[in-house]
Amino acid sequence: MKTILNPSQIDLRELFSVHHILKSRGFNITSIGKNDDLIIPQFHWPIYIFPNKPAIEDRASLYSKLDDLRSFRNRGNHCEPICFHGHNIDCSEAIDIRTKLYNLVEWINPDLILFLKAVDNTQSKIDQIMNI
Repeated sequence: MKTILNPSQIDLRELFSVHHILKSRGFNITSIGKNDDLIIPQFHWPIYIFPNKPAIEDRASLYSKLDDLRSFRNRGNHCEPICFHGHNIDCSEAIDIRTKLYNLVEWINPDLILFLKAVDNTQSKIDQIMNI
């Protein structure tokens, strides 16, 4: 029997933190670069953390996606605009980041996607912004 997660019992900041997901599996992304000499010996970068990833995804492409999420999160945490391009409203990057997040979560555990969809209000927020 599968356990059903209750969204009210989850700290969403931790659920959506890729860093937290990786850290909970014993991997610290902040200590890893793109160079092989920076790999922690007991972990061969996060390839094994993503057992359901497509075969085309390699270490470099995963690093790029994780770095994009980290950068976007940092911009939000530092109150930088995330849905503007100059003076124009543009949510394309937020939509792209959301897609990357869904992919990464699915590659970690596909069962989490239903829960993620249940708590995700990104599209409604984007709709609100686009109607300004």
